[in-house]
Amino acid sequence: MNTQSSCARGAIVAEFAIIVPLLLLVAIAGLEFSRSFKYTEVATMLAREGASIAYRMCSAERDVIAANQCLQTVRETVDDFGNNVFPGANVLLSMYRYPAENEDCTGEIQQVAIVGVGAHQTKVRFIGDERSQQDEQDRSQGEIDRQAVCRSGVLIVSEVFIPYEPLVPLFPYNPEVFYEIAIL
Repeated sequence: MNTQSSCARGAIVAEFAIIVPLLLLVAIAGLEFSRSFKYTEVATMLAREGASIAYRMCSAERDVIAANQCLQTVRETVDDFGNNVFPGANVLLSMYRYPAENEDCTGEIQQVAIVGVGAHQTKVRFIGDERSQQDEQDRSQGEIDRQAVCRSGVLIVSEVFIPYEPLVPLFPYNPEVFYEIAIL
């Protein structure tokens, strides 16, 4: 009788030794997934709010210096909020405008202002622009309708970069930065 109970206890210990690491792995994977989901959601929210606030506050600015100052104020506000949630968050804001004299939507869309430190600017492509073969191959960032920019007169691009370090680097792909873009 004693040998049966000791065998049963040995089986329980062996099962426990197999199950616990698997449960820990599932728990850590769930934690990493929820963290990355939170990073994605915060980056999306910051990009949308940055574009929305910049459009409301800065779209009427015609002067380049005033537009840059306005975008800088918005960027600092959104950056401060982002850094309260995730230290190191960085916002890049750009403003494009159609010249007022081009009512027929021809001509060049001008970049009026760009603010942001330590980030790179995404190349914005407009439908109808001439493009090289390399641009045709690299269309992952999409294109913006030139007519939509002409009708609204202004385009705001908000880009957010949030650095990310996994708690436990278990997976082969761990993003270094979460990136989101909003165009308004």
